[in-house]
Amino acid sequence: MIQLEGITKSFGALQVLKGIDLEIGKGEVVSIVGPSGAGKTTLLQIMGTLDKPDGGRIILNGTEVNRLKEKELSAFRNREIGFVFQFHQLLPEFTAVENVMMPSLIQGKSSGTARKEALDLCPVKLLILSSLAKGLFRFQIFPIINEKEEQNKTDRSITNALFLF
Repeated sequence: MIQLEGITKSFGALQVLKGIDLEIGKGEVVSIVGPSGAGKTTLLQIMGTLDKPDGGRIILNGTEVNRLKEKELSAFRNREIGFVFQFHQLLPEFTAVENVMMPSLIQGKSSGTARKEALDLCPVKLLILSSLAKGLFRFQIFPIINEKEEQNKTDRSITNALFLF
């Protein structure tokens, strides 16, 4: 599913990633840990095609993404990649289902088709979101500003991650 070969990345004279090789199979759960400044965020941004490596190959679902042109890469990202963002990345004026529909709408699908796909794709995840919204359980994955803000951030992040499940 995800294969990195010889990934390098520098910022000026500082080499942050030095030949990273990594393979993550479908269904595997992986944690990337390390001290501040070790390159974790840089690696994740490269894996998510939000940044480009200086060298190496990135293969996602059989596609060598660093060979794609910008427009092809944007389309690939829209179809194949889901993100969990730490900060406000969802559109707050839309429901969880409508946020899940966004990639399909961007692809030019009708609202009805996008809604059906969103509901077919993730009925359990939407149940989780509904449960979160009702306060049936909590995740403490962000610094707590206040309870309502914590819940809003959690709901947004879980919605963004729906395509990863």
